[in-house]
Amino acid sequence: MAEQGFCKPQVRGSNPCAGTILTGLALSALVTVVYLGRFLVLRFGSFEGNDTMLIYANSKNRPFHYGQFPLETLPRDETVISREAARPPLSRPTKKPVEGLLGQSANRYLRIFSRIAEGEPARARAPVPDDLQRRTADIKGLAYFLDAAQVGICRIPAHAWLQGAEKSTHDYAIVFLVEDGRVPEEDNLAHEWVTSAVRAATNMRVAEIAAVTAGHIRQMGWSTRPHISGE
Repeated sequence: MAEQGFCKPQVRGSNPCAGTILTGLALSALVTVVYLGRFLVLRFGSFEGNDTMLIYANSKNRPFHYGQFPLETLPRDETVISREAARPPLSRPTKKPVEGLLGQSANRYLRIFSRIAEGEPARARAPVPDDLQRRTADIKGLAYFLDAAQVGICRIPAHAWLQGAEKSTHDYAIVFLVEDGRVPEEDNLAHEWVTSAVRAATNMRVAEIAAVTAGHIRQMGWSTRPHISGE
């Protein structure tokens, strides 16, 4: 007779599943204790006069619009901006064909996001703060909420445009970076059809974030024009 299920009775009156059940209960109890322990530390850790650093990271009170990478801790070199702005324009990169069904599907949605990214701004402007730093925090916070890996906002240098590209009349640029997704292991059945679609899926996510952010800005009464990688 073929074995059925996970457990196989061997001795009358015995339950070979009991060990598995007890192990599962023990693990559940362990998880519960750990969770309650974390809860108790979070609730009562301040009695010791510290900030419970075993639970809270240094980013506990870090502003959300700073993003996941602590770039504010790195030394600053203001001359980098002028050096980058003085570089000659780059040529337009060669567009590579998208391979595989998954990549083609991602590219299809990229085109959909590109179409809805365009539009007219609202006739009346929203009562947003005059402080540009406050506006910057709002826009970057939205992008990080949409899972962008990094966001930068800056005044557009004259040489920022690619060679032969139509220059926009806007003064500021919002740049989104999205991290490539993890490639499955080589022995994973999904490895072959996911590997060729990684960059296409990333470009699609960038298009999605750009479309949502651009729409948000237009609803507040300002014009936007997304420039999406891969389109």
